[in-house]
Amino acid sequence: SLTRNIERLQTFVQNDSDDTQPKRQLHLFKLVFLSCPTGSSGVPHIHRDLDDFPMDQLEILPTKKCSTPLCQRHHQSERDGNLYYSREIQVQRHLETVVKDVIESCNYSLRMDLEAALNGLKIDIGMIRNNNDSICGTMEVKQPKRKNIIPSDPEPLNHPKVVTQVLSQMIPLRTMYGVTNVYGILSTYSSWRFFRWVPEGEDIDKSLETTQTLENPYVSESPKKNTMDENIYQTPQKVQSELGEKKARNSPPTSPQPFRVSPGMEDDEEQENDSPSEIKTGTLYASEVITDGPRALGMLAWVLGEMNRSPINYVPAHQRDFLCVVQKDGLVGGYEKLIHTREHYKGRMPRLTNTSLYILEELGHRHQGRVYRAMSKNGNLCVLKYFVKSQYVLQDGKRAEADTGTVALKAVDYWNIAYERWLPPAAFGKWGGGDAIIMPDLEKMSVSVTREQVLPMLEETMRGRFFDKGIWHGDPAWRNVALVRTEAGDILKVAMIDLEPQRMIEKAEVSEWKEFVTMWAAFKGALDCDWTNFEMAETTGSLSA
Repeated sequence: SLTRNIERLQTFVQNDSDDTQPKRQLHLFKLVFLSCPTGSSGVPHIHRDLDDFPMDQLEILPTKKCSTPLCQRHHQSERDGNLYYSREIQVQRHLETVVKDVIESCNYSLRMDLEAALNGLKIDIGMIRNNNDSICGTMEVKQPKRKNIIPSDPEPLNHPKVVTQVLSQMIPLRTMYGVTNVYGILSTYSSWRFFRWVPEGEDIDKSLETTQTLENPYVSESPKKNTMDENIYQTPQKVQSELGEKKARNSPPTSPQPFRVSPGMEDDEEQENDSPSEIKTGTLYASEVITDGPRALGMLAWVLGEMNRSPINYVPAHQRDFLCVVQKDGLVGGYEKLIHTREHYKGRMPRLTNTSLYILEELGHRHQGRVYRAMSKNGNLCVLKYFVKSQYVLQDGKRAEADTGTVALKAVDYWNIAYERWLPPAAFGKWGGGDAIIMPDLEKMSVSVTREQVLPMLEETMRGRFFDKGIWHGDPAWRNVALVRTEAGDILKVAMIDLEPQRMIEKAEVSEWKEFVTMWAAFKGALDCDWTNFEMAETTGSLSA
């Protein structure tokens, strides 16, 4: 008891002294590259698969300043007054404390969220969210260009591919998340650049620019239905004269249906027209590259204030402009309004050669990658999975580290070996510049389905589709169990998804390979142990589960 009282007193004295101490003004320090054997070359990372943004199309974003005094609390230098880095993540941490001090000084209701970008490229700080947990901005971090290096490093803040990367992270803020004023930040700590994206058909001078005097962030209400019009859900771009005999929809569209097997239907992707379409873009405004510390901090505070106060309008699925990720050159950050009708949800795969896909929603993410439900222009559904980190995969009988492209190709091989002529095949591609694969959109296992019904069918799958083919799924969890039904709703097949190459086992790994009875017993035992957590996660949404 005495110890606890002493600790409370010490805490009180510390807090009291913090409040009475004069507040220091926030400023940036000298950033120094520390050349040490960390595995990092120090070269700013540029995604080579991205298209070059046409820099002559950049419009000028005027530099502005927030008048609120910025105080230094979290951002600290080393004893010699410098900051050091040897890897990009260290630059990220320095910038994180800068942004945190600005947010607290201006009393913004913002936080940074580590995420992978919507186009599958790894984002280095991530999305910025407001107090309603709504995404309202994006920030990209790069290592600075080093001085006196031959050959010289690329200049990331002026690099056309980096600008494309920033733009591809900004567009979904409007088209998917409804952010009215879309801003992006690009920084190396030593240099800063700020961006504003305005969709096609809008004027930046007439668009809403919030004032910096508002005390609370403004979040607009969800769009209200037009009760005077029976066609309240009709897509605006599709007028009645264009619909012909088809009636305009007067109810919300149905949810996308997962892959099902219909009578007489081949387990193959539907042939579709993948002809080029008119894809809208917008205008990207960019500030000059700012190297002056006080000027950069003032602009940072102003842009964060715009993110904090930007109206956010919920975008219903049937009115959403979807981010288009493509495999062909010449398209930078496109998006398009898709016409949703019931017949589009056919539960079939897009054809494997389809070069354009539209992101519908995020299905999940882990440290190795991110998964989305995507759709072709015809409305055919698939799962689009991006790989963002290297993995140790089996190559020539040994585990070796492989890049994301090799990992994605290996995942496709596992899927097509296991489910040949049984499920639609998977395919590899670089949609939006990221290493990704597409797979059929299958129904996930649910607690509403009895385990007793699923387990015998899963055992048959694991024997015939995995063990007999010399491969084995190394992550037995109910979240990886998927169902295929008939049109009548009966379960026809049970499959395992998430064939992550790093966790897959092959017969070549003799120490891991045993008789089927032994491997199935261990697999089923792991599923039995996992059921409680699976049930808790599905029924309560428990993150701990």
